[in-house]
Amino acid sequence: KERTPRGVYGGGGLVDNDFNRTPDDFRTVKAHNFTYAEDVKAFAIDNRLSAEIETGTLRHELLAGLDFRRVSNESAFGFAFNYRQVDLFDPEYAPTPEIGYPFAFSDLRLKQAGIYLQDHIGIGNFYVTLNARQDWVNLRNDLAGGDTTKQEKFTYRVGANYVFANGFAPYISYA
Repeated sequence: KERTPRGVYGGGGLVDNDFNRTPDDFRTVKAHNFTYAEDVKAFAIDNRLSAEIETGTLRHELLAGLDFRRVSNESAFGFAFNYRQVDLFDPEYAPTPEIGYPFAFSDLRLKQAGIYLQDHIGIGNFYVTLNARQDWVNLRNDLAGGDTTKQEKFTYRVGANYVFANGFAPYISYA
């Protein structure tokens, strides 16, 4: 796991040990330590094929593809609150406590796959674009007892535009 450096952080303002709402010496702060470790593994691939076809007056730019992703993410953290006090004007650089990573933050496994198709059709200066995509997603959360969420979704888009001689190209779409 990648680990953050162990560092000392001041927090909470100047120390008021007697709680009279006035800092004791206007120079002492509380020291805290936060550590974070994360292990992420990912694999992703997106393969596609494209072709240009003319059928009479229609020009087709076809695109078909498959993408796949697998990700695992494990992380944990630790926090030492007010483990010592530090004089801002005469700090002692004491060792930072080794608090480890006792609190799990995430333990997720994601698998996602999608297939997609597109046809960009040209008729003179008028163009129509048709898209379709199907996705499948599995997400397992091992911190929640291995609960798995499965989802799938079909999406689409239709668009049209006209390219004028001066380059102006109004576009409309629906998704």
